[in-house]
Amino acid sequence: MANAGADPADGGVDPDPERLREDGDARLEFLVGRGFLAVTDEDELTPTESFEDVRAVYADSYTDVDDETFHDTVAEVFDIPRTEAPERVAQLGLSRWELATYLAVQSDLETDLPGDVVLELAAVMAAAGEASAVPPKLRTLPASFEDVLADERAAVVFVFARECDPCRSMKAELDDTLGRLPEAVTATGADGGDAPDLRRAFEVDVAPTTLVFVDGELAEKLEGYTTPEDIEETVRRALDA
Repeated sequence: MANAGADPADGGVDPDPERLREDGDARLEFLVGRGFLAVTDEDELTPTESFEDVRAVYADSYTDVDDETFHDTVAEVFDIPRTEAPERVAQLGLSRWELATYLAVQSDLETDLPGDVVLELAAVMAAAGEASAVPPKLRTLPASFEDVLADERAAVVFVFARECDPCRSMKAELDDTLGRLPEAVTATGADGGDAPDLRRAFEVDVAPTTLVFVDGELAEKLEGYTTPEDIEETVRRALDA
């Protein structure tokens, strides 16, 4: 890859904005050096867990906001009049997820870069997707899920997918959902793309899907976006059955 200036991880000089603006390889090297992207064993680039932790904060705040709040935020972030925000969103094809990614990149840069360069870096991060569909606040269900589920009196498994807007909406409400579950219920998450055995075992072909287990047996299955209230009601009904 092209060298994007001194490695930021080594405390070098700030990168050249012009090179980051014009050179895709320079952007990739910069993002790897900053710890935003990591190279997998398969030589693929994926967001790091530390970046995902930062992005999750902004995603929780912005992925489910109404248009008015979204446009207000875009106007503030890009320092443009509020009346121009809808046009800027359309011009950039900017989604709420991409806005959250932009804010995460901007907040964690530790150096000043022009807004258009930050936007280019955020586009790379958004295109790289999510390291895992399971948010950090949920324990990931292991591949040997049968033993784990058998050991629990009751369990809820949230099956999410990457690049899934309904999944992001549910993850934004996860604190509310988890707070409504009875104390006896264990909550875990599964990345549908990494859990083919789980999907086959319980015929999961929709993301998101919420699986409710009682004494190791599947008691309820909710497909698609489900509110915290509906999940609570379903879990309590399963426990009372």
